[in-house]
Amino acid sequence: MKLGLIADTSVQIEDLKTLVLNAGYEVGVALKVGSAEPEEIPAVDAWVVRIGPSSDDSYPYVESLGDLDIPVIFDEVESFSSMENEERIRRFVAKLERCATEIREDDEPPEENTKQKAKEVWVLAASTGGPEAVSNFLSLLPPDIRGTAFIYVQHIDRSMHASLTRTIAKNSQWKLRDCEKTRTILEQEIYLVSPEHQIEFSEIGTLYPVKQKWMGLFHPSIDQVIARTARRFGKNSGAIIFSGMGDDGALSCRFLKNIGGRVWAQSPESCTIDSMPQHAIDTGCVSFLGTPEKLAAQFSLLHGHNYYIKTEDQKLENTP
Repeated sequence: MKLGLIADTSVQIEDLKTLVLNAGYEVGVALKVGSAEPEEIPAVDAWVVRIGPSSDDSYPYVESLGDLDIPVIFDEVESFSSMENEERIRRFVAKLERCATEIREDDEPPEENTKQKAKEVWVLAASTGGPEAVSNFLSLLPPDIRGTAFIYVQHIDRSMHASLTRTIAKNSQWKLRDCEKTRTILEQEIYLVSPEHQIEFSEIGTLYPVKQKWMGLFHPSIDQVIARTARRFGKNSGAIIFSGMGDDGALSCRFLKNIGGRVWAQSPESCTIDSMPQHAIDTGCVSFLGTPEKLAAQFSLLHGHNYYIKTEDQKLENTP
């Protein structure tokens, strides 16, 4: 979504630009009040206006924007230096997300409009050996499971991220999305987390990028993503820990379980490296273990599909 900015001062313009870019939106144009005639206002998807109550020069701009058939968001002039950057971004995104959803619904192809917001969000977490296991899991899921989305967190070097994107897109019937801009989380979609920057969720569940590096040794951080997903979606969240080295994810599995979510893991004997799922198992929080095939079967059963494991021709019991 391309935004236009109008503010009283250059300082406010620069602050709005920073917020918009960090929130994952694009700045189409930025106008300081008095720098252009109101009738020359260019076309954008929506306007963000930050003006003071005593700014008489701004009235012609406000009047001109009111004549346009696009959303206009009035942002309060505040002592913006008093807030932490991440909190400011979160609050700003909360103001914009309804506008973004409206524009997305207008711009998406008809088939995308049939999708609903995801009611349940699961994190797929993996490291070494993960791409093969996760691809296998995704390839076996029925395409018509409703109400669920995945956040895929894979320890990976930035140089391999494009290759991973192609692999996942090829092996899943669900739509693959990046996390480079603000997105409404829709059912039957997979959101691939970048190793380059953090992600966060707004108050009503919209995903947005945070232009900060991941903390700790692992990029992206599985612990951070699971914890943030659990905080936002609570008992309607889950995590599956696939093959990988290290213990990333184990700490947040406890939090996820305590908040009412589900924690599953790939069976250690089926992993390329079993360290990551084994650490999750050792927490006592894992309620289901299995190969990628069995995990796909169990996930399908949990969501109302009578499913048979192709490799074993054996029906699984429904024991979420």
